[in-house]
Amino acid sequence: MVMQVLVLAVQNSVEWRHMGVATSSASFFCSMGSSFGVAIFGAIFSTQLSRNLRADLPSAALHGGLNPGSLQANPAILSALPRALHSGIVQAFADSLHIVFLAAVPFSVGNRGRDVAATAERADARRSSGSAARRCPPNGHRDGGHLPHLLAQAPADPPALDGSGTL
Repeated sequence: MVMQVLVLAVQNSVEWRHMGVATSSASFFCSMGSSFGVAIFGAIFSTQLSRNLRADLPSAALHGGLNPGSLQANPAILSALPRALHSGIVQAFADSLHIVFLAAVPFSVGNRGRDVAATAERADARRSSGSAARRCPPNGHRDGGHLPHLLAQAPADPPALDGSGTL
């Protein structure tokens, strides 16, 4: 849902001749941001999870009583674990995810503040300079001003069909 809104906003803010570049750039940078986000926050989660598992699980579970590979293969095994192991794993997972969200807050708040400031600046610039009026051609469409020319070339009356269905 967010991607469609982003693409629409980008397309509405550029001239027609730059539409392809703007759309592909928005998609590219969104993909790059997603890749970096998964890598950075995945590393934070992984590091925190290993620390929290050592802190929340009994030492006997860490030394042979728990097979992490079996939990990855079938998470339903988690419900069959003894209560101490189950609650330790769930607590470690929740604490690690909490740290990831805390680490993401500065990025989201910083980006939203920057976006709001940039939007207000653009709106103020448009009001003062009338750039929106200059960006659109006289016919009011983003077709480069070619629409009236194309309509003038069209035949005044379309050819009529005769009774046989041919022109």
